[in-house]
Order: sequence, then structure tokens, then C-alpha cells
Amino acid sequence: MIQLAFVVDSGAADVVIPDDVIQMMLKTGTLERTDFGQQRYYRLADGSIVQSKTFHIKSIKIGNRIIENVAASSTGVEGSLLLGQSFLSRLQRWSINNSNRTLELE
Repeated sequence: MIQLAFVVDSGAADVVIPDDVIQMMLKTGTLERTDFGQQRYYRLADGSIVQSKTFHIKSIKIGNRIIENVAASSTGVEGSLLLGQSFLSRLQRWSINNSNRTLELE
């Protein structure tokens, strides 16, 4: 298990992980080559379209919640870790606490 800090991005279709983190996950066995699927096109917030490799993360744990088989895509090495709808939509209810900048799961 590895710990990573994500930015909540409710506008992102999938969980997004930079290529350098993907390489680290492959080295630690957190990801395997068999977890990868086809390339997919994504529209970014600025309207541009990018092609990204897709894969499935075995599980993501936040607090005491574990979501399994989460769809994810890659971004360049300088990208951010984004917690997108492939994770968020599988929660019954969630919110952002702006005063302490945390994700609250109900």
C-alpha cells in the first residue's frame, strides 16, 4: 500500500495519476501491466482534447472507505493526482469542508 495526496476534482471523469507516480506504482507492484486498457480521449477544462492511457486501480482507501476496481487515466509527469468521478460517484454522499480543506464522506 502506498499513500498519495489527491486533489478532489468533481469535473474529472476518472481518477487521474501522473506518469511518474504510475511508474512508482508499477515498481512497487501496486499496479501491474495487466491493469492497463486502451487509450481514451478526454476533454480538459480548457476545452482541449488529450489522449491518455487507461487502467484500473485495485482499490483506493480514504478514511475507512475502500472502493475497489477504480477506473483511472494517466497524465504527464507534471500533472496532479485527481480524485475524479470514477471514485466520487461510487460514494453515496460526499462534501468538501472548506474551513479545514478536507473531503468528508457520509
